[in-house]
Amino acid sequence: MRRSVVRSIPDFHHDEARRLLCSDEIDYLQFKLFQLSIIWRASISENPGFAQVNLGPHEEKVRQMLDEENPGTSSQYGCIMIVMLNTELLHKIIVGPIVVKPKPFGHTVYKFTTGNIEWLFFVTNHAIKKQVQEFFLQETGVLKIWLASNEDERDTLVNIAKNFKVFHKGNQNF
Repeated sequence: MRRSVVRSIPDFHHDEARRLLCSDEIDYLQFKLFQLSIIWRASISENPGFAQVNLGPHEEKVRQMLDEENPGTSSQYGCIMIVMLNTELLHKIIVGPIVVKPKPFGHTVYKFTTGNIEWLFFVTNHAIKKQVQEFFLQETGVLKIWLASNEDERDTLVNIAKNFKVFHKGNQNF
């Protein structure tokens, strides 16, 4: 993780309904390249914790974007971020990425959980609905981060526990 990118994130404010954290001052180039590097590194990793991430033909496209420092458009390999506010336990947890099933909106989506943030990366050649794209980082520097409900947070904790149980069964040396 590039500390300079994370440290450069400006303060966020709540939307009127207090369901989103919003900023209109994100450095699109740097933050989008940071996001692309996360999904690409997971795809090329030989670490079993990243085994579910396979970008296939998208892997080379993302590599080229990173090499050329070309973040593409907001809809290319977009990422929705979700923050869980009420779960102190998650602040130090990192969970290996999983493929979200069933496919949301018909697209392949990889979910990473780092601390209290879920990152949902959309990997597709097909058009993504505008309602979904509005939660991707925008070229204008606007970023909307969804604030999870208590139910969302409970579901995340249950899924982490299930994944840990499956991982632990398969790795007796753990």
